[in-house]
Amino acid sequence: MEKIDIEVDIKTTDSLPDRFQVFLGEFKVSKDPDQYTLWHSNQDNNITGYKNLRIDKLLEDGRKTVNFDERQKIYYDFQKYLLDDSPATFLYLPYTYTLTRK
Repeated sequence: MEKIDIEVDIKTTDSLPDRFQVFLGEFKVSKDPDQYTLWHSNQDNNITGYKNLRIDKLLEDGRKTVNFDERQKIYYDFQKYLLDDSPATFLYLPYTYTLTRK
């Protein structure tokens, strides 16, 4: 950043800072695609302060839906709209593979 004349003050922390301009962190997201606590506008864990009524509705609907196929479609739409109106830059999605010998 300094090469392009941007002054930086990097701090390492064990907790989420109250104020920041850029935050690089890792969030453990469960295999269940429900990310209500991270992106719904009324949640404390929504550290970006992101507000989007469509996203809120999809997250609410996803929590209420028991049918797997319907739920899958809701969360697919959630991911699509979240990326279209991205409140953060997602660097990677960790995958877990289980290998077994037959």
